[in-house]
Amino acid sequence: MVLIGLMMRQVLSHPNCPECGGDRIRPVDMRTATLVVDGEKVPAAWMYRQCQGCQARLKWDIGQDKWVELEPGEWEEVIRNAEEIPS
Repeated sequence: MVLIGLMMRQVLSHPNCPECGGDRIRPVDMRTATLVVDGEKVPAAWMYRQCQGCQARLKWDIGQDKWVELEPGEWEEVIRNAEEIPS
């Protein structure tokens, strides 16, 4: 339930771009997962966004409430998956 609340807050809020400070951030995709931390299952969720000003590719960790670094090749996978979802 807490994760759903955090996810809704992130969907509705618009953090500024960490690269240029702009506020024109476009949502691209969102992912959820269950991670194992110290032997316990923990929910996780990320919002993928792109700045319309500087074109920065961004990943927001909803649980940590901050921008995190993309893994190599992660953005391309996000775009591929987002394109497969019918509008």
